[in-house]
Amino acid sequence: MTALSEKAMLVRLSISGWSARKYDRKISEEVADQHGADRDVGRYNKCLVAQEAVKNYQKVSNEARIFHYENTLPWKDSGERILPAANFDFYSHKMREFKSKYEVEVRTFVYVYPTLKDQAKQKLNGLYNEADYPPASEIDRKFGFYTQIDPLPNEDDFRVALQNNDILKIREDIRSRVIDAEGRAMRDLWNRLHTCVDHMATTLKDPDAKFKNSMVGNITELCALLPRLNISGDPNLETMRKEVEAKLASIDPQTLRDNDYERLKAQQEADAILKAMSGYMG
Repeated sequence: MTALSEKAMLVRLSISGWSARKYDRKISEEVADQHGADRDVGRYNKCLVAQEAVKNYQKVSNEARIFHYENTLPWKDSGERILPAANFDFYSHKMREFKSKYEVEVRTFVYVYPTLKDQAKQKLNGLYNEADYPPASEIDRKFGFYTQIDPLPNEDDFRVALQNNDILKIREDIRSRVIDAEGRAMRDLWNRLHTCVDHMATTLKDPDAKFKNSMVGNITELCALLPRLNISGDPNLETMRKEVEAKLASIDPQTLRDNDYERLKAQQEADAILKAMSGYMG
């Protein structure tokens, strides 16, 4: 088997931005006192500028994070994710697009920031506090969009001068952690596929349930993505993926809405796939 470090890498996504919200302790305490409540029962958070201006760059940030998690695999809780080499080109291309969009929205926001502050003075009135706002010359420092690529740990790279027994223990620990991570990553892929198919099966069982085209679209997208994320080359996962692609991903959602027979057929196909999948997932 090829070492995981030769098939994948670690990637960290870091996106920073100005929240444009501020906790106002004084107002929170005043409200609590007026109602005879404890001061820790609520928090008053001010919107410092018009939220429509903030939502533009937040929307790009949220889309980038969703894409990042969909196109990578779990590693640890420290922020890094596994990026298979087979998905590197696609991931990198999309991340460059997201970064470009984010920077455009940030530049627009920075340009109108002084005007937004002037408007906030009118809207907030007595709640306005100049100290809540970064200087216009520094607001752009609140934003950033970065991806960092690092190699996966490999026990063969550990060459510190220690006693042989200590080195062997450390290398075995590294190897064990990588193997465990690969197992978690593959379980994540199985769970993704199972969740999509289970959602379709559950929805179609209810004749009155309404659904969006994305119910099928999500399955189609996942079937296209799985081969690039299958870092273990799991043949069982690939077999199930092909079956899902052939029997569920090609269905017209409107046909499922209009044709009771096709709806029942698709539901039974999904149930059968779930049953077969359970044999691999335990």
